Amino acid sequence: MKFQFVYTGIRVRDLEQSIRFYTEVLGLRLVKRAEEPVNKGEYALVEDEETGQALELNWYSADSPVAKPYPDQEGEELDHLGFEVADLEATLAYLRERGFAPVLGPNVDGGFAVAYIRDPDGIWVECFQRLTSGQR
Repeated sequence: MKFQFVYTGIRVRDLEQSIRFYTEVLGLRLVKRAEEPVNKGEYALVEDEETGQALELNWYSADSPVAKPYPDQEGEELDHLGFEVADLEATLAYLRERGFAPVLGPNVDGGFAVAYIRDPDGIWVECFQRLTSGQR
């Protein structure tokens, strides 16, 4: 039996804010947005046009049958999301200008330069650059 991993879905507190972050800041493309009457929610599907990787942003009303309280600490809904970048230093400057300063890093981990920011809901977003042997 073969399983093919297609996308990741995360809960968000503010769908508009999350759509803006993942499209305007991280450059994903909004593919679809729809209401879900059965679960009293709404979702947006964003996608990396280059890799095809997709992220589903899910928002539920307080009276939704699938809504549960958020964890005590923001960002505990998921460990982290990973984004490869060509130039970590330039990426971090770009993110800082938009109010998303690193919360960890940058540092070198094996053959990668790595830094983490947080999305509007506190979920950690890893930005990493593959290093050539001369950069390590």
